[in-house]
Formats: sequence, structure tokens, C-alpha cells
Amino acid sequence: AGRVGFYTLEAAGAPDRLVAANLADARESNIAPQKQLLAASRELLAPEIGRVGVRRELWGYLAFAALLLALIEWWTYNRRVTV
Repeated sequence: AGRVGFYTLEAAGAPDRLVAANLADARESNIAPQKQLLAASRELLAPEIGRVGVRRELWGYLAFAALLLALIEWWTYNRRVTV
């Protein structure tokens, strides 16, 4: 990128994306594709095609715990335990 501003990325089969370029730091503003991707000084490997990833979402367990707590409260209220 030679100037500050917004650039549109176009790829076949993917929606266009708008990217902002800030020329305050030349290394951060370099939007050219890199041969290797680094994160925390470690090289990231390409994902395997067709491999199912691990999903670690906590909200489902929390929702189940809230529902269980509400059912216990309802049961004790109807049994006149907590009245």
C-alpha cells in the first residue's frame, strides 16, 4: 500500500472485504500475502482440509446449569420446602 486509506480485497468465490491501511508502521501496514504466518514468534501451520475442529464453548454448559438451578428451585417451591 502506497497511501493511507481503505482498500477492497477481491477473491474468487468470496465476498469483497474492506481493509484499512495505516502507514504509521510500515510492518503493520504491509497487506501483501506472506509466505509464512507467525503468531507469538511461532509459525502457524495450514489447517487440514476436512478435519473437524474442537469447539470449546462454555455458554451451553452455563445455560444448562441455569436451567437445572431453576428446575430445582421450582421443585422445592412446589414441595413447600423453600416457602
